[in-house]
Amino acid sequence: MIQMDGKNLFALKFQSKHAKIYVAYASLKRSLDYCNWSICCINTYRNKKEDPFANHNITAHATSLIVNYGRCFVSGRVKLEKVHVPKEYINTHKKLMNLRNNYIAHSGGSGEGTMNLIGLYPNSAKKKVIYISKPVFATVNYINDSFLLEVQNIVAHLITHVEDKLKIHYEKILHEVLAADLDDMYSKFEKYEMSRFEYDPDITPGQYLFNVEIKPNGVVYLKGTRQC
Repeated sequence: MIQMDGKNLFALKFQSKHAKIYVAYASLKRSLDYCNWSICCINTYRNKKEDPFANHNITAHATSLIVNYGRCFVSGRVKLEKVHVPKEYINTHKKLMNLRNNYIAHSGGSGEGTMNLIGLYPNSAKKKVIYISKPVFATVNYINDSFLLEVQNIVAHLITHVEDKLKIHYEKILHEVLAADLDDMYSKFEKYEMSRFEYDPDITPGQYLFNVEIKPNGVVYLKGTRQC
């Protein structure tokens, strides 16, 4: 169901090549937005030195950043390429993808390791093993402030590229829909006896902000609120 200003509209699912490509780019945009969110969280926790869980949160958000960034370049109906990254940040991009391939994608990769420490008596004349530690698991945090800033600049550039693609494919969707036969579109509702739901609301053009709500039974509600 689609609502605009509380008024119900007939909702018709539209499928096209450009609609599928638009959704693919929207998925990339969401991953890049997650990257920005992770960067903000990392910066926030770096300023919370008194928080005993700060390092854990930094590691979690750094992992999320690497996963979402890498996803944009390795999977999906459409994907980003190295050519989309500003030349001055190519090395940073390569480092980030290397983290994704060798650290995140494989447990026990180059970003992880163990240490088994042995404590020796501090006098060579009385050599003796005093302590043997249990193996200690360690995670290397590669993301320092300068690296994080460069990643943030890359993400901002990529978001602009993706938003341009979204505009292009949305314009093509508009062209396809407006060129379609209206009678044919309305005929899709005939088997549902939609005439009993017909009414004559006053709906005026304008800018609307739409929110999607998916119910547990799979019914999708799209509600538009007019923006002032």
